Amino acid sequence: MFFTASDIIASYKNSEGQFHRLDGPAITNYILSSDSNEAEREEWFLNGKKHREDGPAVCFKDDNYERYEWWQDNKRHREDGPAIIDEEKIEYYLNNEKVDENQIKTLIKEKNEQIKNALLEHTNICKDVCGIISDYVWTF
Repeated sequence: MFFTASDIIASYKNSEGQFHRLDGPAITNYILSSDSNEAEREEWFLNGKKHREDGPAVCFKDDNYERYEWWQDNKRHREDGPAIIDEEKIEYYLNNEKVDENQIKTLIKEKNEQIKNALLEHTNICKDVCGIISDYVWTF
């Protein structure tokens, strides 16, 4: 694919000149090629580091190919699925260290158990508070 000068680049930087944006990608490339294919690449940065917590920090799409990468603090990282997805590979990373799918599944299971325990504890606290309030109300 041959790219022409019709590439459109939008970028956002902080006062220190680092790529940075809180509410969207800090870099967006819209690429028009001579063979009429279009491509788009978005990269999310926070204070000069590839970073996004609610989705992939790098997204590349064209007519024939898509690639997604999850990054946090400039490290490939995803706790709830693969950190790299494209047509050729799916790879899992935690803190820039390549791991296997089973490690991610174990992490998800542990987090779900922690959430369940926190909800149960919260429910028990609410029951105790409600019991104290109802005892107090009935004493008048």
